[in-house]
Amino acid sequence: MAGTALSIIPVALALILAFVTRDAVLAMISAIIVGAVMLNGVSFLAPMVGYFIDGISGNIEIILGLLLVGIWIELMKAGGGYRGFAVWCKKNVNSPKKALRNTFYLSLATSFHIYLSNLLIPPMMKPATREHNIPAVKVPMIISSTSSPLSTMLPFTIFILFFSSLIVSGAEGYDPMRLYIQSIPFMFYCMVSILFGLLYSHGFIPDIGLIKKISKAQAEMPKAEDALDESFLGGKPGQDDILALILPVIALLATLVFTYVTTGMFDFTTSVMAAIIFTAAYDLIRKRIKGSEISGILVEGFLSITPIMLILFVAFGFGRMVTATGFNGWVVGVLGGSLNPAFVPVALFLVGSLIAYATGSLTASAVIILPMGLPLAIATGAPLALTIGACVSGAQFGDLSSPLSDNMIMPSASAGVSPVDTAKCLLPYRLITLAITAVISLIAGFIMA
Repeated sequence: MAGTALSIIPVALALILAFVTRDAVLAMISAIIVGAVMLNGVSFLAPMVGYFIDGISGNIEIILGLLLVGIWIELMKAGGGYRGFAVWCKKNVNSPKKALRNTFYLSLATSFHIYLSNLLIPPMMKPATREHNIPAVKVPMIISSTSSPLSTMLPFTIFILFFSSLIVSGAEGYDPMRLYIQSIPFMFYCMVSILFGLLYSHGFIPDIGLIKKISKAQAEMPKAEDALDESFLGGKPGQDDILALILPVIALLATLVFTYVTTGMFDFTTSVMAAIIFTAAYDLIRKRIKGSEISGILVEGFLSITPIMLILFVAFGFGRMVTATGFNGWVVGVLGGSLNPAFVPVALFLVGSLIAYATGSLTASAVIILPMGLPLAIATGAPLALTIGACVSGAQFGDLSSPLSDNMIMPSASAGVSPVDTAKCLLPYRLITLAITAVISLIAGFIMA
């Protein structure tokens, strides 16, 4: 079945089960089993285990980054940083609009690394959303629409290294980083998504579809009068210290800049490690924690991140299974064909969107669509910068829309909502932004071809 139309069966099953059961883990595990059986018959168990092992081993840096961020967050909590932010929100965030606007601006501020946006902001905004009776799902809706798209367009994040390595394989003889930077103005979906985040968070775009129903139901419910369980804020009651949140973030940023100056690239893992050391030292100096409590905080940090890691482990295995079925190559082969150069960028955008949405992976789409799409662009005379921008946009659309994506899973899980609910609430908006981006890409293709 590899590389044939049958490869769509596991992908379709995962999407259908995800939306029907609202359980992304069940959906992906079911699809992995079906895909493994279709590929290997009765001897499917060993290959299925291999999908998980390969998925985890190929994402060690992500796993380590998540663990370190989880530990760092627990240290900031223990120092009273989250309690300090909750106090600040109570004094300054006195309306639902301000809560959502803060979510948007915090997403922009932390977009240099999307793990921070996905894991840090949702629990920080929890007191404000509860205080103003805001549906919790709105926070991951805004984060997923803002942080990752902006991170992709910043020429100093890990994305430039990732996409440049793919550009080399599809466009030999060109300067990949220069091409990538030239393509940034043509990453139309990223721009449209950020604009949506801005307008939605500021109340210029109304609730439609499922989120309208959720918001209406929430508004009709009496405001929760019971005291908020503040255990998730960490620290000790009455020991709020917003500097325990601000200074560690500054330490992280300073270390990122230092690693860039000394090595020529941003080292996020090293920077988080430095931020952990700084935060622990600050908490100890301020006597917020004792030395004997540090090991317990490390364990708490590890445990706090395990639910998200469990989902991601399954997502990694799902991605490997989809690759083994040859689904990506089949889609490109069916929809590729011979194209007018003006249609090449929009066609690659739509194919990339489909692959990324079905797999829940930006990387799964990018590693197929760029190496295959760039030779097509060169052969037909389509503008390379526009083509790269379209490929990146397609990968971003699927990654920010699929309930199987880590950029949907992480902020949703951190906010305490289902990634399937977040995906359903975003779907009508995503389809609109997809259509807008396709039209812009088509017009640009005719102008520049």
